[in-house]
Amino acid sequence: MAGIATAPRRASLHVWDGRADTGRRPEYRGAGRARPGRGRVGSVKRAPAIVVVGIHGHGAGHLRHVLELQDHGRTRLAATVDLQPPEVETGAPHWETLRRCLEAVDADVVIIATPIATHLELATTALSGGCDVLLEKPPTASMEDYHRLQMTADRSGRLVQVGFQALGSTAVPWLRRALAAEMIGSVRAVGIEGCWSRPISYWRRARWAGRRSLDGRDVVDGVLTNPFAHAFASALTILGCGRSDAVGPITLDQYRVNDIQADDTSTARIQNRAGVPITAALTLCAGSEAPPLITFYGDQGAVVLAYTEDRARQLDAHGNTVAAIEYGRRDLLCNLLSARRGEEELLVPLESVSGFMVLLETVRLAPDPRPIAPELVTWRDEPTADGLDRAPVLRDAAEWVHRCASTGQTFREAGAPWATAGGSSLRCFS
Repeated sequence: MAGIATAPRRASLHVWDGRADTGRRPEYRGAGRARPGRGRVGSVKRAPAIVVVGIHGHGAGHLRHVLELQDHGRTRLAATVDLQPPEVETGAPHWETLRRCLEAVDADVVIIATPIATHLELATTALSGGCDVLLEKPPTASMEDYHRLQMTADRSGRLVQVGFQALGSTAVPWLRRALAAEMIGSVRAVGIEGCWSRPISYWRRARWAGRRSLDGRDVVDGVLTNPFAHAFASALTILGCGRSDAVGPITLDQYRVNDIQADDTSTARIQNRAGVPITAALTLCAGSEAPPLITFYGDQGAVVLAYTEDRARQLDAHGNTVAAIEYGRRDLLCNLLSARRGEEELLVPLESVSGFMVLLETVRLAPDPRPIAPELVTWRDEPTADGLDRAPVLRDAAEWVHRCASTGQTFREAGAPWATAGGSSLRCFS
C-alpha cells in the first residue's frame, strides 16, 4: 500500500514517503530579483497600494483576493481599472484606463488580468509609473513583445511576476531536486495529458477567445497556450529548462472541433537542453474531465504530478504506486509583496518563462489548425442558468490523449482518426 504524506497548504513542509523538512526558511528562492520596495516609509510600514486592472472574469478572483488581504491589513486596494464598473462595492475609485488611474492614484503594485493582446501596453504603463506588476499568463502574445517588456522591466528596476500559479507549488522545486538526484533513475521523457470539456459559450465569453489574432493584433489563444499553459511551464521549470536558450525544436500537430481560429485539440513535442522530450496531448473536447497530469518517466520508475491539485505519485518500474504526496502552494501576490520588501525572491520572474514563450511563438507562427471531421464528434446539451449550452465530445479523445502522452507520439504519428482523415497538420520548428 502506498504511503501518503499530507502537508498543510501554507506551511513550509516538504515530505516524501515519511521524510520531512520543516525549516522556517522558504523552500524555494527563485531566479527573480528581490529588493526593498516602496512599502516602508522611515520606520513605519504601510500596506502596499494595489491597482487591479481587469476585474471581471478571471480578474474578479484577483479583486477578491486583494480585498481579503486588505481585511487583514496586508494590502490596500487603491483603485480598479476596467471598461465596465465593478459588480461589488470595493470602497476604491474606478477608472477606465490605467494611465489616467496612475496619474491620480498613488500605487505600488498593479495586477493585470486583461486580454493577452493588451498585456504589453498595460505592463509598460505600470512599470513606467514606478509600479511592480503581477501579470497574468501568458505575459505577451509574441516573442518580440516579450523582449520589449523585459527591456522595459530591466530599465525600470521594478519587479514583474508572471501569473503561472502552478509554479507557486512547492512540488516544483522539490521535484527538480528529486529528479536531479535520480529518484526514478535517469529521466528519459515527459508526458503531459489534458482532457477537459468546454462548451460553446467558452469560446464566446470574450471577443479574443479562440482567436489567433483580433483587429490586426496577435492573440494566440488556444489549448496549447492558454488553458494548459501551466503544464508546459511546470514541466520546463522542473527539468531546469525554463529559459529560451534551453528549448530546442518543437513539433506541433494542431486541430480544432469548434468553429474558432485557434486549436482545441493538439499535440506538441518539445526538445530541450536536458535531452528529455516533452510531449503534450491535449483536448478541450473530452467526454468527461480529469485532472491534467505531468508524468516524468525514468528508467527506474516514474513520477505523476497532478499540478492543479498539488499532488504527486511515485511509481516503481512496474507502474505500482510506492509513495504519494500533497504539496503546499505559495500565493504569487504574497510572494511579490515579500520580494518588494527584500524578504524573498520572485517565484515566477518574467525572465524565467522565456522557454514557454518559445512555444507560444511557435504556435503563433504555425499554420492554422486543421478542422476535425464532424462525423467524429457528438454534441452534448449542458444545462445553464440561461437555458442550454452545448459541448462537443470528440470520439475516443481520452484514449488517444493518454496514448500520445505516454508514448511521445503526436496524434498524426499515433494514427488518431482525426489526424489521418484529410491529411496532416504536422509541423516541425526549430
